[in-house]
Amino acid sequence: MPSHRQLEAFYWTAKLGTLGACAEKICTTQSAVIKRIRQLEQTLGVRLFAREGRHNVLTDEGRTAMRMAEPLLQQHASLLQQFRAPNKPIQRLSIGVTEITAITWLPVLIRQLKLHYPGIILKIVIGMHAELQQMLLNNTIQLSIQQQLPPDSLLHCVDIGELRLMWVGGPEMSTTRSYYLREIASMPIIRQNHESALSQAYDDWLRPHTADSAVFTINSLIATASLVAAGQGISCLPEEYFAPMVTSGQLVRLPTRKQQPRLMYCALFRKQDRNIALYRDVTRIAQAVCRFVPAL
Repeated sequence: MPSHRQLEAFYWTAKLGTLGACAEKICTTQSAVIKRIRQLEQTLGVRLFAREGRHNVLTDEGRTAMRMAEPLLQQHASLLQQFRAPNKPIQRLSIGVTEITAITWLPVLIRQLKLHYPGIILKIVIGMHAELQQMLLNNTIQLSIQQQLPPDSLLHCVDIGELRLMWVGGPEMSTTRSYYLREIASMPIIRQNHESALSQAYDDWLRPHTADSAVFTINSLIATASLVAAGQGISCLPEEYFAPMVTSGQLVRLPTRKQQPRLMYCALFRKQDRNIALYRDVTRIAQAVCRFVPAL
């Protein structure tokens, strides 16, 4: 019968991709992780992983085992939560995220938080960069996942992952040449309002040039992409999420002579807070699952 430790070592190695990351997560050594996975493979009579470079990739049998292991681990955590500390108050957490997180890896983050903290009550707020920062300072939310801010004496800022951006136009745009900054600045740009870090990223990237016109100000990435595809202007959008629209020909990536913009996403939380250990753990989970690709 597989043990909880064996399932835990298997699950986190699969989830995080390396033995070292798993060992750090479950507070043990790599050799202990290897031993537990081998014992599990012997018990099940299958090979769970194949090596690809430095990463452990699930086999077909491993993927099946992964789907079955997650609810078992969740049931184990629920059992401990119920009987080890029955009088412990229910954990509540308010998290602010921007749109790109909401439409990509937020569902995975929520699932992992509920796995780690059975019974947790989550409140999710979706907002713009400046709005979330103010809500955090006002204690309306406890943790914000958003674009990196300048140093703030009141806030911790921990890097989570990089968001790559790309300039795109409609199908009529040329992809056989590189565009100068002044050419991008002269085109009608579909952008978000001043509270968005994306809007600031456009302006920073275009310097010393200034955009001549903004034909629309829209606080929706999906609507922006649709208008660009319809030939109403150009915009700068998250690369990984909108790559399928480029592949299908709905959008055209505009090559530029300057490297295209990038934004660092981070977790923000107040330095003076009694739940700071929780926020750090949530941040570690966010680092493990952060991927700006379309949600499955």
